[in-house]
Amino acid sequence: MLRVMIKPVLGVWFSIFYLKTAIKTIAVVTLTMGAIGNSVMGHAQTGTEVDQVAEIYQVSGIAVDEQAQTTVLAQEAAFAGARAMAFMRLLGRLAGAEAARTYGTPPRDELDTLIESLQVESEQTGPGRYIGTFTVVFDPQAVRVWLARSGIAYTELAAEKVVVAPLLNIGGDQFKLWQPPNDWYDAWLRRSKEPGLVPFIIPLPELSTITALSSRQAVIGDRLALERLAQAHDARTVLVATLTPRPRQEYLLGLRWYGGVLDGQSQVMTLTGDYEGAAARAVKATEDLWREVTSRPGGGGFQTIVTVVIDRPTIWFDILPALRNLEPTVSSRILAMTYRRAHLALTHGMDVGQLRSLLEQQGLRLTRGSQTQGGTQIYQLSLVSLGL
Repeated sequence: MLRVMIKPVLGVWFSIFYLKTAIKTIAVVTLTMGAIGNSVMGHAQTGTEVDQVAEIYQVSGIAVDEQAQTTVLAQEAAFAGARAMAFMRLLGRLAGAEAARTYGTPPRDELDTLIESLQVESEQTGPGRYIGTFTVVFDPQAVRVWLARSGIAYTELAAEKVVVAPLLNIGGDQFKLWQPPNDWYDAWLRRSKEPGLVPFIIPLPELSTITALSSRQAVIGDRLALERLAQAHDARTVLVATLTPRPRQEYLLGLRWYGGVLDGQSQVMTLTGDYEGAAARAVKATEDLWREVTSRPGGGGFQTIVTVVIDRPTIWFDILPALRNLEPTVSSRILAMTYRRAHLALTHGMDVGQLRSLLEQQGLRLTRGSQTQGGTQIYQLSLVSLGL
């Protein structure tokens, strides 16, 4: 049983306003504890949160071209094909390409229950033919239920922004970054703007960008310069994407991420094709890494014990929404609570450094605290904005 104790000071601890606030706070905690094993939720999503989730569950630019005995039959086939293609793209976005290949598309009747709307962006018809481009909007809750029932690990947590430094090797130890002409930079500008898990920023080749990070600094991984570039775009992560052209349209693509959750990660791959294809592979590699860090298989992961100092009754209204934004990547539950402190268990699938970066993204600070007699490390969770 959870007990919340209120200590009187000089006879009266709360004003009427604070008493009402405290009752609301206790109600939130009580409702949470009633759903054992669930996170410490209890608030409606804000408009911003809803918009971010809605973007992830919206798949645009689905192009189909179907032929049949009649135009009507071709149109029906196109609509069905668009729904299936959109689902495969969504599943790849949430759970990765391997999951999309493994699980495929559910039966048509079941798929229809996962879709909120099918929007026609453009269409052309002819005798026995239908050509169209569609946007498919999925029902987030219905898709979550389907994923859970299928036992698929996924993430819908939108990543922190990634600033791209497209570094082109023009021969030997000579590199181009912002200076035109740079076909590698142009390929990034042309890449699809469809919403995904990771928002990418391609800096304009203006004076402030050129002075923030030079090609030489990008090559050697100058962290001060990279941090300066990230801060200029209100971000914490920079991707240095180095492309080295080889004969017969072959490329060596080197990727290294600096700052944020992905700090220190690197990949090297050999590709064939064009520059746009190489940029798409870099995007996919970044999203796969983010998914790997933030996806948590059901019931698995690590547990981190944190303490929240309750120095004011409204503290929960600041911390709970931030924790809510991290579901289902980080789930939370209350272990114990007094009028001064609350102890929570955070369950996740990452190391403490990655957890700290995710919490900072939500305005929360995780600092090392004391250890229990059994050696368990306890951390303190507080608000960054208030410096608590």
